[in-house]
Amino acid sequence: MSEKSSTFASQTQNENKNLTNMAQETLDSLIQVMFTLSLPEQVKVIERMQANVQRLSREPLTPYTMEEIDARLDEAERDVEEGRYYTTDQVFHPQYAVAV
Repeated sequence: MSEKSSTFASQTQNENKNLTNMAQETLDSLIQVMFTLSLPEQVKVIERMQANVQRLSREPLTPYTMEEIDARLDEAERDVEEGRYYTTDQVFHPQYAVAV
């Protein structure tokens, strides 16, 4: 194996380890949040997660093209210029909280 291939393989292994660690941290955080919910709320969260998994298994994910990314950025910039945005305070205000 060439030095370049070896370096690439090593980087790929490190990236996979990082993704695995991130997934474990996310799962740990989810479990902690679930412990704070009542049983009916836990059931709702699990049902929503199952529905998302089913939807994602039917609809293959495809990456955005550069044109799509540019169009979304242009739209977001127009929204900001025209005042169509929320501040951080608004986003995290209890009034805007999303029920689980």
